[in-house]
Amino acid sequence: MPAVSKGDGMRGLAVFISDIRNCKSKEAEIKRINKELANIRSKFKGDKALDGYSKKKYVCKLLFIFLLGHDIDFGHMEAVNLLSSNKYTEKQIGYLFISVLVNSNSELIRLINNAIKNDLASRNPTFMCLALHCIANVGSREMAEAFASEVPRVLVAGDTMDSVKQSAALCLLRLYKTSPDLVPMGEWTSRVVHLLNDQHMGVVTAAVSLITCLCKKNPDDFKTCVSLAGRLVECLETILNKAQEPPKSKKVQHSNAKNAILFEAISLIIHYDSEPNLLVRACNQLGQFLQHRETNLRYLALESMCTLASSEFSHEAVKTHIETVINALKTERDVSVRQRAADLLYAMCDRTNAKQIVSEMLSYLETADYSIREEIVAILAEKYAVDYSWYVDTILNLIRIAGDYVSEEVWYRVIQIVINRDDVQGYAAKTVFEALQAPACHENMVKVGGYILGEFGNLIAGDPRSSPLVQFNLLHSKFHLCSVATRALLLSTYIKFINLFPETKGTIQEVLRSDSQIRNADVELQQRAATVLEEMPPFPERESSILAKLKKKKGPGAGSELDEGKKEPGAELNGGVEPTASTTARAVEPLVEGGAQVQQVLNIECLSDFTLAPLLNIKFRYGGTLQSITLKLPVTLNKFFQATEMLSQDFFQRWKQLSQYLLGFGCALLDKVDPNPDNYVGAGIIQTKSLQVGCLLRLEPNAQAQMYRLTLRTSREPVSRHLCGLLAEQF
Repeated sequence: MPAVSKGDGMRGLAVFISDIRNCKSKEAEIKRINKELANIRSKFKGDKALDGYSKKKYVCKLLFIFLLGHDIDFGHMEAVNLLSSNKYTEKQIGYLFISVLVNSNSELIRLINNAIKNDLASRNPTFMCLALHCIANVGSREMAEAFASEVPRVLVAGDTMDSVKQSAALCLLRLYKTSPDLVPMGEWTSRVVHLLNDQHMGVVTAAVSLITCLCKKNPDDFKTCVSLAGRLVECLETILNKAQEPPKSKKVQHSNAKNAILFEAISLIIHYDSEPNLLVRACNQLGQFLQHRETNLRYLALESMCTLASSEFSHEAVKTHIETVINALKTERDVSVRQRAADLLYAMCDRTNAKQIVSEMLSYLETADYSIREEIVAILAEKYAVDYSWYVDTILNLIRIAGDYVSEEVWYRVIQIVINRDDVQGYAAKTVFEALQAPACHENMVKVGGYILGEFGNLIAGDPRSSPLVQFNLLHSKFHLCSVATRALLLSTYIKFINLFPETKGTIQEVLRSDSQIRNADVELQQRAATVLEEMPPFPERESSILAKLKKKKGPGAGSELDEGKKEPGAELNGGVEPTASTTARAVEPLVEGGAQVQQVLNIECLSDFTLAPLLNIKFRYGGTLQSITLKLPVTLNKFFQATEMLSQDFFQRWKQLSQYLLGFGCALLDKVDPNPDNYVGAGIIQTKSLQVGCLLRLEPNAQAQMYRLTLRTSREPVSRHLCGLLAEQF
């Protein structure tokens, strides 16, 4: 279409737009708009006839005011008059106003239709395109009734120019979507199919869109399209060829349009996935974009190549760009481009380049921010591992570099592979033992080390540098720095050590007898420690149930009786102070058979705060002699914690009322309480029969010092001291 000359610039419109933008308030804008509307009305109603330029300028102002959200109730006739102009810019503004402001029920619709018909019959390609664009933009049923037969005639006419054919095909597509019953399907159907043979790319693509929509309703009328499908492949080749030509313009708009078409064509080639030549050429074309100065083009090229890498025809061609992609992973500033580079490396990876790609990804993780998923490295290492020793090294290195982001599935999998492959078990034990010797070890590394050494530590025990006791001391040095779940795993490892290395039994049992284990606040850790210390006795030989009944009928034998006495709470708590726990025990049978086990359920109620664990005194008679056993119950004050919700202002008001520093646990974590989001805040209440003891805690991490400060305050000093002592034993 003809370009607008410099003389067509409307200075009055530019000044008006500038005034609107400079308005300081909504009222000032409305005032300026009303002033302009009054001026335009006076011009339209004046005795002096306006020339085409003035009409165009005032219609543009009305259109701008409408786009600002104000109603326009005049100027329509002047816009219709512009349709009769022979100047392109005036006719263009007229059609633009009609397309935006005039509805299908307007009284002017007949005049508009006549103007459109005149332009369609004018054989002026510029005017015909304007008319077709207006029909498509309005797209009403009234437009379809008026032009449903006219547009196909323009489309299939032999003397119609390519640009007009393209506009006509898209206009007919719009009318068909709006009113399919009004668009005739007749002799022009077969002629539309022949548009696929047109040499003009725009005509072919517009015809494809039209035919795709028409054939859904009438597939039999378009069977001849199948033989012309090869023509579309030729179009794709043409696009790739044109992409190699030097640009005809240096303008950004030109290059953007060209690249948009190219990427759409490449997407179609990838989707088609049956032309090896096209796929390889598309890959080479995308390879040129990998080093383009435009970030968006590099991103789109990497994204498209990810899909190309999955095709058997183009996978090898994609691999030739591996160095460029690795360089993009290392040097790109945009994190999204780096992410696409990582995805492409994952897609192009196979057994021939797996070690190189995994190595580059690991080195990238060590120096860059978290922008790729660590699971990718683990999957690649396992999928293409030829040497499983390399796989073990890779996963352990991954845990060392990015342990915080490595999911449990990753270290689960490496353990599973080590267990199932005898040839790598000794190497894995040696490697993980060396990894654990680092001063700072990630917790996932401790988990892997604990499990592998517990299973296969015997394979390296012959070396004095990794003797059983050295292995145990190395693992136990990490024990107090780990979470409860990891500690539980390490306790299981200690149990395995006792079985694998009997010489370590005494050392391990001494560790488990410590109050930090046997009196641990966590039930799981307490139970595991107690299980090792009190091994299950051998099962007695089973006796026939019939013989047992016969013995009972003979009366009591010569064996001794065991009379279990009453179980009662410790009477000597806190040096003779009044008991602070109330215990209710279910009665048991007065006689217990030799070797039998009797379960006794105790319900313990906290009457007041206490510091010493309650004692259970068991008295029974054996062989005529009174026996007594005193057991220390694993009941500490924190067993009576109850989580409590608390608002921010309540927490800090209560905080100021309490004193004493204390490490605490068992509370409910409170969100959005502490002004520092890195801190953890909790609250809890110890329930006793006589009173409730409130507990408040704050955990403040210090990343630089790699330490935590945990402060807890309660309303009773003995409670604070006791909780502090309990938790100090565990850390």
